[in-house]
Amino acid sequence: MRASFTGQDSGLRVAAAYINDRLNVDESFWRRIRTKPKFDNATISSAEIERRLRTANSTITIQLWKPKPSHADMYKNTIALVDSGHPRKLFYHTKFVDRAVGQKVNTIVHEYVHSVDAFDDGDPGRQMGHGDNSARGKGDTAPYWIGDLAERIYRGAGLFSVGLGSLRIVEGSVADGDIVDEPDEPLGSYEDEAGAVGISPGRSDSRGLLMPLLLLLGGVVGIAAFARRTRR
Repeated sequence: MRASFTGQDSGLRVAAAYINDRLNVDESFWRRIRTKPKFDNATISSAEIERRLRTANSTITIQLWKPKPSHADMYKNTIALVDSGHPRKLFYHTKFVDRAVGQKVNTIVHEYVHSVDAFDDGDPGRQMGHGDNSARGKGDTAPYWIGDLAERIYRGAGLFSVGLGSLRIVEGSVADGDIVDEPDEPLGSYEDEAGAVGISPGRSDSRGLLMPLLLLLGGVVGIAAFARRTRR
């Protein structure tokens, strides 16, 4: 499993280097894939998924991409995709270049699963995808689960230093020359409808309701206390 990015965004450069130099040789990463009981929407075993990903002798090349204005709404939630007309190329939406390095690791690994499934496993069918391109309810499919695992490992590894000289992480730095036209026929994409990687797709975060409920409860208690005082 290898990734390549030569553009200006330092976050994508670090994410690719981390995948190549650390994640690819992390036995715990591969073991957790291999021993997962099953993946949703997969027609092959977890052990076979691990074998295909691990033995795929290919590099996915990352290219920044900006949808045409007429397709902006269609791709508004699409962080990245792979395309049937461009084997082993990952198109990364420029709208999302300000994401953290760990989230970029997640996305690259997610798309690598699609790329191997489409181009490198010797089988023309799709054995380890996630169905349609909605993120909801897909947390146990191979692309989402393995991408999430890669991000968790990255976050738990602490500061990752790569041999990029005095590179400073500056998210969102995009040069016009890095951007390509829209791909032709997407095979699989990474969409984050939950709003942030780390919240499982389709699972709501109830913490946002806590403060309004507390304020409402406080108001009810205050009214009851006032009523007691006025009756005395």
